[in-house]
Formats: sequence, structure tokens, C-alpha cells
Amino acid sequence: MSIGKRLTELYNLLSEKNIVKNKQNFCEMFGIDKSNFSRYTRDELKLVIDFDGGYGYATSFLEEAFGGLARKYDEKEIKEVLEFKSDDEPSLIFDIIDYIKNARN
Repeated sequence: MSIGKRLTELYNLLSEKNIVKNKQNFCEMFGIDKSNFSRYTRDELKLVIDFDGGYGYATSFLEEAFGGLARKYDEKEIKEVLEFKSDDEPSLIFDIIDYIKNARN
């Protein structure tokens, strides 16, 4: 499945769970330039999720977002599509990878 379809699925999942209200909110949450959102969904850009500058990401949010994605798609596919950046709190990336790995357990 393409990056764009996965991004759309993540947006839809978070919308269904009322975690994001609209595409602008989604883009702000993940540091995506809203003007590039459609380019991401058409697979013209690789998605890098940058957690720097944020503080106190809720465990429930991270598990629902990334564990939820892993319950729909293969772990290997997700890792091919998404890249995580967290220089401020590197352990956050390990937590996210654990949520992805343990999502089907």
C-alpha cells in the first residue's frame, strides 16, 4: 500500500476516534505543512513525523495512532513508510516502535 493511502488511513482513524477534528488539526499535530498534505497523500513526499517541540504526548494517543495503524497494516510496511524524529526525547521513538510491534498481541 502506498504512503499516501497509509497517511489517509491514519487521518481517517484519528478522525473516527475524535482525536483530530480536521485536516488542519491533523497537520498541526504531526508538523505537516497543510499546503503539502495533498502531495503526501499522492505519494509525492515521504512522511517524517517530527515529535520535537511538543511535550507530554499521551500514551493513549500514541498507542491508538501507531498501534491502531499496526493493527491494520504490517509492521514492516509501516516502517517503510513512516520515519520518526525525536531529538528532544529519543526514547519516544522506542515507545512508538513498541506500540507498533505489540499491537497485535
